[in-house]
Amino acid sequence: DHIAGRLSFGEDALRRIMIRSKEPGGVINVYKSSRDQASDEVYIDAAIATEARKMATGAVEPAHLNNRMDDIFTRTLMADAPMPRPSVTFNADNVENWTELVGLMSELMQTIDESLAKSNINFTELFRNACGFVSFEYAFLDPDTDIFSYGDGFISLRQKLASRDLINGVMGALARIMRRLREDSYFGNVHHLTMHRLRVLANRRKIQFDTFGLGFELQKITGI
Repeated sequence: DHIAGRLSFGEDALRRIMIRSKEPGGVINVYKSSRDQASDEVYIDAAIATEARKMATGAVEPAHLNNRMDDIFTRTLMADAPMPRPSVTFNADNVENWTELVGLMSELMQTIDESLAKSNINFTELFRNACGFVSFEYAFLDPDTDIFSYGDGFISLRQKLASRDLINGVMGALARIMRRLREDSYFGNVHHLTMHRLRVLANRRKIQFDTFGLGFELQKITGI
């Protein structure tokens, strides 16, 4: 427990976890640690396991290929190997808030990812392209730097960032994607589905969104 500064094992520790998870807005943070790490540092796994997310959100339905989408959005084949998920090292005092924020941003991106996947749109590549446009203001999003990456529902970071920079940069890239979907009537169904899922997410995570100011940022790019 990084807040209380203690290490607990057994049934009592599990019971406290279950109680915390059932509280309104309750969040359980998962940490990846190492035996030889320094006491003032922790290594953070940015999000919960992919299988757990699939259980919560449901599997993505297969979709038919569409040549027109190939013309509008740049698409590339995903690499055979999974995208690496490097850990982030920083002072433990900020672990809980930072981990919660990264997990929340991952969930937001995964929500859009799964919506677009139903129409066979490669969100990962689309987001990477959008990052190229906003990287002039948020250099950490430059795809060539490999500081920030997204894949399989996870955000991976190679260095600690200011929370506001992370939020503004990611939301700026997402805004470009949402604007393209909104402006092209051909993607009306995709846009409608994405908006619906974002509304559900915003309602389910309202406390966390309000805590980090994500609710206001989401309103700016979606109008919800």
